[in-house]
Amino acid sequence: MESLKPYDTIEVKIKKDNKTTIIKGIVMPKEEDDAKNEICIRMENGYKTGLILDKNTTVKKTGHVNETPTTIKKSENTPDKNNQKILFISTGGTIASKIDYKTGAVIAKFTARELEEKVPQLKEIAQPEAKTIFSEMSENLTPKHWETIAKEIALNLKRKDIAGVIIMHGTDTLGYTASALSFILKDIGKPVCIVGAQRSSDRGSSDTFMNLICASHIAVGNFAGVFCVMHANTDDNYCSVIKGTRARKMHSSRRDAFKSINENPVAYVWQDGKIKNITNSKKRDNNLQTKIVGNLRPEVMLIKTYPDLNPSVIDYAIQNKTCGIIIEGTGLGHVCTKGENNFLPYFKKCAKLNIPVIMTTQTVYGRTNPYVYSALRHIADTSVIYAEDMISETAYIKLKWVLSQTKDMHEIKKMMLNNFAGEISERSEIVDDES
Repeated sequence: MESLKPYDTIEVKIKKDNKTTIIKGIVMPKEEDDAKNEICIRMENGYKTGLILDKNTTVKKTGHVNETPTTIKKSENTPDKNNQKILFISTGGTIASKIDYKTGAVIAKFTARELEEKVPQLKEIAQPEAKTIFSEMSENLTPKHWETIAKEIALNLKRKDIAGVIIMHGTDTLGYTASALSFILKDIGKPVCIVGAQRSSDRGSSDTFMNLICASHIAVGNFAGVFCVMHANTDDNYCSVIKGTRARKMHSSRRDAFKSINENPVAYVWQDGKIKNITNSKKRDNNLQTKIVGNLRPEVMLIKTYPDLNPSVIDYAIQNKTCGIIIEGTGLGHVCTKGENNFLPYFKKCAKLNIPVIMTTQTVYGRTNPYVYSALRHIADTSVIYAEDMISETAYIKLKWVLSQTKDMHEIKKMMLNNFAGEISERSEIVDDES
């Protein structure tokens, strides 16, 4: 067999059970733990596959290609790349993952630097700087991880050469992290973009590259705050820029999984740098000194209500030293208020024990309202706090943050109903996803 080099084009014939399979593609660079007889090739359809070269395999070299990066038109707000940088912080997840061709599974293995090298267009926007602080699938993250990310952001936003920060993160709990950073970071004067991917970067349908390119344009743009930047539709057209407290994953696998809840996106952004502003947002102020306020450690429980739910779940929360409870009620914020599943006595018990109970709605869109039905008024009379149009995940994070700063029930209510990071709007609006 000929000696193969990265980006050689090859034709592989595999004989098995008197059948011959032919695979054509381009040889990909080897990984550190690959065996000598293992290769990875990118096939003509854009997908990659791993092969073990043995006595049943014949390889023919057919040529060589140069991986020439595609350049993109600079946007008007592109900084001088000689003195402006974007810091890419990798935390793991699908966006920092690839296929393990030994098992066929997706693993969190790519480093931030590897991803940067695979998206050469980033260098057309600003100088990329990469750092991996941990490598975890997002379902494994805890408040300690959120605080680690926040500290890294606060430290680097103070640097004059950093235009913005991009967090590469798994999508499953991205909304929680976005909310956590929105509350715990104060005086953010530059863009902090959280970016995920629904398809790993070595798949032909990967959304990694477009999401990172679009987020980079926002990172050097005239924005300040925490944003989720992800595909706006299923095509490779443009991305939505969503406030960190409004981003929610609404589909398990589609590339346009993230939607802005109860508020239109801040903007849409295209790969060539075009930006269409949709709603008002804070503008860049490079002189602000970002700091960390509070933490996210207090124990809070998020409870989804459903027919025949036993309200003793509240006793379970109390016995396990829960500091606060988020109720995901039905409709406008309902729970059962009569019969054997009556929640009212349990809410009164929480009030006596100074355990705040916050009511959100599981409808996702819309807002809670304790004044429409008499049952809702009875719930509100037990000191349950109705969280306006805050989504459940955001309310969960916000209560943890509030409880780290005060235990006074009046102050807790005041802070929960105060709009700190765009999590509450005065009135609900019709959300329009059209660009």
